[in-house]
Amino acid sequence: MVNGSKYLLLKNQEHLLPQEILRLQREMELNQNLSLAYILKDSFKELWEGKSYSGSKNLEEWCAMAYVSHLKTCDRLCYNVQRLYLCIYSHCSYSLHTSLLEGINSKFKVIKREAFDYHDLEYFSSIIKDSFVRSN
Repeated sequence: MVNGSKYLLLKNQEHLLPQEILRLQREMELNQNLSLAYILKDSFKELWEGKSYSGSKNLEEWCAMAYVSHLKTCDRLCYNVQRLYLCIYSHCSYSLHTSLLEGINSKFKVIKREAFDYHDLEYFSSIIKDSFVRSN
């Protein structure tokens, strides 16, 4: 029944081929828990991408739907989502990724390596400020 359909379930709906859509519909009709999990996955993905995010109300509604489903994995996910609420809210609000922070860190390290002989902290800080002002 569900064997061999892992990637079919993980694939985005817009990327499914016509024969995959039919197979997915058959799988959903046969397994109610699978159908519930698939619906919850899609709604959480929309919430995570910020398409329908408007604060804690949506997150609370999603967790309520997941709790009602009585799926063990959803219960645990809801617990983690509520525990990490501030991180999720920040991501949806600001969409700042660690790649920007990693870039700043690596740039700072390069400047630090180049300024190895400088013993004046003010000069070192002015070099750092100047490099970030020029990059913007």
